[in-house]
Amino acid sequence: MERQLGQWLATDDIHPDRLDAVFYRPERTENDRAIRSSRFGVKSLGKLATRVFKGAFYVLSDEYKNSGVPFLRTLEIKTGFVTTDDCVFLSPETHEREKRTAVFPCDLILAKTGGSIGYSAVVPEGVSEANICQDLVGVNLTDDTDPYFVHGFIRSRFGQVQAIRWGQGNAHPHLGLDGIREWSIPDAPIEVQTAIGNRLRKAERLTQLAAFSRHSAESLLNQALQFTARHHSDTHPTWSAIESTHGRLDAEFYQPKYLDLDSFVSNLPTSVRRVDTLDTLIHDGAYGVLPSSSDYGTGCLPFLRAQDVGDFTVEFKEPMLVPRDYENPKAIAREGDMLLEVKGAIEGGAICPKQADGFLVNGSIYRARVSEDIHPHYLIAVLTSVFGRLQKQRAAANSIISYLSSDFLGALSVPRIDDRVENKVGDLLEQFCSLTYESTAVAAESESDIEKLLNNSLDVESLIEEGAMIEKWLEENQVPSELEVNL
Repeated sequence: MERQLGQWLATDDIHPDRLDAVFYRPERTENDRAIRSSRFGVKSLGKLATRVFKGAFYVLSDEYKNSGVPFLRTLEIKTGFVTTDDCVFLSPETHEREKRTAVFPCDLILAKTGGSIGYSAVVPEGVSEANICQDLVGVNLTDDTDPYFVHGFIRSRFGQVQAIRWGQGNAHPHLGLDGIREWSIPDAPIEVQTAIGNRLRKAERLTQLAAFSRHSAESLLNQALQFTARHHSDTHPTWSAIESTHGRLDAEFYQPKYLDLDSFVSNLPTSVRRVDTLDTLIHDGAYGVLPSSSDYGTGCLPFLRAQDVGDFTVEFKEPMLVPRDYENPKAIAREGDMLLEVKGAIEGGAICPKQADGFLVNGSIYRARVSEDIHPHYLIAVLTSVFGRLQKQRAAANSIISYLSSDFLGALSVPRIDDRVENKVGDLLEQFCSLTYESTAVAAESESDIEKLLNNSLDVESLIEEGAMIEKWLEENQVPSELEVNL
């Protein structure tokens, strides 16, 4: 490989505040030139904002509450949309003390530290007021700037390269406010901004509708199972009946939280008809393959790793590729297959979507066809619920690396409830997956719009027409305010 000794820079390429060589890497300079080539010109983010500010620095973890004013951290914007599912909260008093870092609907939020640089989101209408942590930056935009357009540009490949370029520090990279203000943003007419922003508004709404479907399914499942994981602080020895030994004599296997599983199965609530074992509900199952890490990215066969299989969904947008030499029919995922994480965290599980049909699966994943006797998404719901996770953790107890053998996998208990309820839970989770995948696709369309905007191939008239159609769709697809599941 030839070593590049240097490059020629034009006067417009040089930023007076940054004279470090890494800032002018060829790919970063070319990216900057591509942004500045926009047919509408560019403006700095600082000129599009009325205020750019750091998050609250003096909020301690013991000030976190279970309710109150949402306190947004990097975790809450990781997906590109604000989510409060695992959010912590501040008391009104703490929020008032830190009112200078409050954010409101249509404010832009950016992550400024470490591997999170480049994360961004817009505070949605459903969050009337929030506060942000010290790892985030808030941006109040001018009234004639569409926040979702700016967000869409930042999350595009052009925006991501620019964000990382302005990072400072090697050991602990971070973004400074002055650098963020220098970011170049295409100065598109407001009607173009709104049309592109509407795609992300739709993607966000789809995510919100998906979350509603998931919460509805989980609520329905929890009501039917009536299983609660209790907190056990007592460290005294526990007694276990001889018939409950399961062939295991290690103490870890008989922790009180695991004995709760035995108690549940022995005393089923009336809503549970029976308990099946997993091996009676699946067939043609097999573990995936383990390619050499040196072969990652060198072939043409799409490859699913455990990290690509989350709670109910599969990440298939930019799959790892491996040589076709590793192809094994038993390790090829097909639409409708159960994909279960069986090594490491052993938490993820999903039903293979059509977009991942034909992907090879990693050895940390167990794939199998699902019996027609059970809704595939209901099965995954049980296996990834608290009840299912405790079973898997118990089976892997005392392992240096958590791993589910085929024997323990097949013996996992699957409570069977009323058919209508099972199917409703399954349908809701299937809807969650469908909406989530659609959201990803719509967000990708906004990235395509940004590409066309910068290479001057954007059909503005068609874009504005589509934007108007999306506005109508948004009016017709509101997020329900309360969980209400009709069987």
